[in-house]
Amino acid sequence: MKKCTLIVALIVVSLVCPSNVLAEDDGAKLRQLEAKVKMLESTLEDRDATIATLETQVQEGQERIAALTAILEDAGVSEETLAEATDEAATICPVVRVIDGDTIVVSIDDEDVTVRLIGVDTPETKHPNKPVQAFGKEASAFTTNLLAGETVRLVIDPQQGETDRYGRALAYVYREPDGLFVNAELVRQGYGHAYTKYPFKYMADFQALELAARTAERGLWVAEDDDTSEQSQETPTAAPQDAPPPTEEVAPETATEQEAVTVYVTRTGTKYHRGSCSYLRQSKIATTLSDARASYGPCSRCKPPR
Repeated sequence: MKKCTLIVALIVVSLVCPSNVLAEDDGAKLRQLEAKVKMLESTLEDRDATIATLETQVQEGQERIAALTAILEDAGVSEETLAEATDEAATICPVVRVIDGDTIVVSIDDEDVTVRLIGVDTPETKHPNKPVQAFGKEASAFTTNLLAGETVRLVIDPQQGETDRYGRALAYVYREPDGLFVNAELVRQGYGHAYTKYPFKYMADFQALELAARTAERGLWVAEDDDTSEQSQETPTAAPQDAPPPTEEVAPETATEQEAVTVYVTRTGTKYHRGSCSYLRQSKIATTLSDARASYGPCSRCKPPR
């Protein structure tokens, strides 16, 4: 608009004032005015280019937001979950080491603090009275790969409290600086299941992530040997964080001892189990160890006497 106004002004001056009336000073002013018009044209071109660039960036940003929103919806995770790390007061600290899939040690004020991840339970690898559970080493390695040498942001959940009965800090763990929600990532990738014994803020989100992992058969949800039918129905559970260490059974050696030992089978499976095995939730048929050994194999998860 300014450009058009200046040009019109030049035309009017040239029509109203004959050339023989214009003094040399007027001619110089006219040339200066023409130079300013050219500068204005260049400025307008730069402005248009800047606006076009900004419009492109805004469009790309909107497309990225739409794509991320779609991923969240598919995974069943609310946007509020990912905003947790920046919306609430948190403690930022370096990771000292990873104990297992759902427990890490961080340094806070130059002191080592053991942190139990809220809402996720991974198979045991460091239980004092239990063997390493199936997929426990993989879960531990996965957490190590995510957090070794990293800095994390810890956020507490008022529903859980700050510590458990063993004095471990309870927290949501976010990796810095990318904000990866480690608790949720373990469930999403199938390295642990949603630990729902105690309520927590994102329970519904974690249950949705677990269902998606089970459907896709990721991680510990991959069918193993002949336990496929049982695994498709049951949720394998690691030892609860507040449970006392279980006593380990000693395998019987004689036929008489085997007759005295009770194990359990299911209607559809081909393995026998300990009475506490998570695969027995829908069916649990008692039998002797000697009878079970004749037709069934031992469960690879609960590891009953052989």
